[in-house]
Parts: sequence; structure tokens; C-alpha cells
Amino acid sequence: MPTLLDIAGVAHPEQHQSHQVEWMRGKSLRGVLSRATQTIYSDEDFVEGEMDNGKYKAVSIAPLYGKGDWQLYNVIDDSGETQDLAKAQNRQF
Repeated sequence: MPTLLDIAGVAHPEQHQSHQVEWMRGKSLRGVLSRATQTIYSDEDFVEGEMDNGKYKAVSIAPLYGKGDWQLYNVIDDSGETQDLAKAQNRQF
């Protein structure tokens, strides 16, 4: 969303219909897309990723808050995400 707002030249709204709008996490990728820069995040930025398909969930949280590698969980059988299947299968993503 930050990228779309940036390209459209629209500021993030602070309110909508007299309700506070939560601030978005993330940064615009406009510079990367235009090749003006190669990166938008520094080593000190908190960056994470998450994907799921209903049964499995892959998660990565960058250091300092996480390990920086991907973990894989079966959220149906392990809703607490206690068994990292990527490590159990000796797989890296």
C-alpha cells in the first residue's frame, strides 16, 4: 500500500469518516521499481514475511527480532506453531 499511495501521489489518511486510520507498516518500493535505488530497508529496519495456504504457514522475521531464516508450520496439527517442519525435514527455503 505505501508503494501505491506514493505512485498515486496520495497521502496516507489520518482519519476516515471521523475514525482514526491505523498507520501502515512498510515503505514505498517506488525507488526500487524505478531502479533509483537497490534497497529501501536498512539492517536496523524490522522486516518480516509470512505466507500460508490454509494448512501450512511459512514465516520469516529478520534479526534482531527473529532468526532471519524461514520456518514452516502445519497450523492445522500445530496451531501453536511449536514444531518447525523446515528444520525437521532439513529443508531451507
